[in-house]
Amino acid sequence: EQGIMNGSALNLENVAVWAPDSQHDLRALDLRRVNSLELRNVRLNAFGKATLDGLRYPYGNPPPPVAGNIGVTLTDGSNNAPVNLVNVSATGFGQGFQVGGEHVVMVNCAATFGLYGFTFGNYPYHCAFNHPITLVNCCDEQNVNMPLFASCGDNGGELHGLQEVTMVSFNFERVAARVPGRKLGDLMRETRPGTWRGQIGFTTQPDWNAVNSVDLPLWAEDGSGTGFRTVNNAHKSACTSEERRSYYPQYMQQLFDLDLNKMLICTDPAKRKWVDALGNACP
Repeated sequence: EQGIMNGSALNLENVAVWAPDSQHDLRALDLRRVNSLELRNVRLNAFGKATLDGLRYPYGNPPPPVAGNIGVTLTDGSNNAPVNLVNVSATGFGQGFQVGGEHVVMVNCAATFGLYGFTFGNYPYHCAFNHPITLVNCCDEQNVNMPLFASCGDNGGELHGLQEVTMVSFNFERVAARVPGRKLGDLMRETRPGTWRGQIGFTTQPDWNAVNSVDLPLWAEDGSGTGFRTVNNAHKSACTSEERRSYYPQYMQQLFDLDLNKMLICTDPAKRKWVDALGNACP
């Protein structure tokens, strides 16, 4: 039955799963009936036919994958035992990783060349999505859209919110000429802005072999991400006013301005609005 502690343990290592293409609804790995989960060294590829035909990345110019074409769907929630994914990659899917459940740790996981690399809480679940999800040294590269945060909580599948997601040294690459369909989509967003919590430390590259960017936005400017402490790791914590103005800041980012000799806080990233501790605007 669906419910707390549903399913059994699963340890899956050194496996490759190829889907024929990215234009059909499917799940390469559906783990909703698993409670204690360990995936290691797993390779998922939605360009199976293209690969067999001898094509290699970027596989010609494929259309964007359909959203129902999914690499991995995690647990149904309230999984008491931890979930660990190490060295798992998903290439070419509509959703590379449908992340959910609790006590989830993902290390060195990569989602590339899809519609969404990572979505959180973007599938029906029957138990709690409350406890932490942590991603370490993971990457989202050449996907049309940046990560999507949907629902979380424990109210009979209804939104309750406030689940924590922490991303440590998370990397983005966004190059329009490389994503499926050759057009960039959404920035990172929440379907109900302000629902999720957590901490995100990231870098992002706008091109191949590029210097990490200091001036690219991350969150959609609709209130998404306001419950997170987000840091572009390419930003200094103290710099001149001129350098500060070159940054695309994050909501509530703090920075010490060496010219003004005081700590500033960003209250509106899109407008590059910084204020001091008394609320005075500091252009």
